[in-house]
Amino acid sequence: MLSAVRHRKKELPFAAKISQGILLFMTPASSSAAATEKILAVLAQIAESDEVSSNLDLALYDLQVLDSMKTVELIVALSSEMGVEISPAEFERENWATPRKLVADVLSRMAA
Repeated sequence: MLSAVRHRKKELPFAAKISQGILLFMTPASSSAAATEKILAVLAQIAESDEVSSNLDLALYDLQVLDSMKTVELIVALSSEMGVEISPAEFERENWATPRKLVADVLSRMAA
């Protein structure tokens, strides 16, 4: 049975995960949605505002929701929570100008 699952995993674009002895399957869309929610939750915690989750076009830097210190905290938190390494030297403020852009940037780094 396990070899059949491995064989199917190679053919179909989904991820398999074992949780408490149960084999779970996640499609790219569902795993992307879960990652998006987690990124926004991390952002909301660092920004100390739930508005970042409800207004994806919120100007994070222009409205001073994020500043340089919170950006560093966010980089560290995303590294810890999402397993994505973001070097301050690679950071582009424009790519994180809004929650929507930030999520897209982090998801693209995770896919790379």
